[in-house]
Amino acid sequence: MLRLADLLGWKLMSSKLWAILMIGVAFVLIGAFALSAQFTANDEHAEIHEKGTVTYLSFEGGFYGIVGDDGKHYDPINMPQEFKVAGLRVRFTANFTDYMSYHMWGYVVRLVSIERLS
Repeated sequence: MLRLADLLGWKLMSSKLWAILMIGVAFVLIGAFALSAQFTANDEHAEIHEKGTVTYLSFEGGFYGIVGDDGKHYDPINMPQEFKVAGLRVRFTANFTDYMSYHMWGYVVRLVSIERLS
């Protein structure tokens, strides 16, 4: 008896389709784990204690950020005016926020404290 699957060639393609499906599932799982790790690392109640250098970025209308000594970029939503000096070395404590930023540069944080380093 002739089956529709045989007519359409699904029997030959089934192993190829299965492989493509498994690769797709693997990518989805890897992406899900990567996102969950990022959200866990950016717990809004986690405090960051770091040193870094204030930098001025001229794109998106211009803004000040902090390049941490850990190599990460921090985009503070409440940078005090007196600390908006490019090249200034600072020690800061901050909390991750769930805010979105059109800057698309670094982690959006709320400063708890900031001080100049000499």
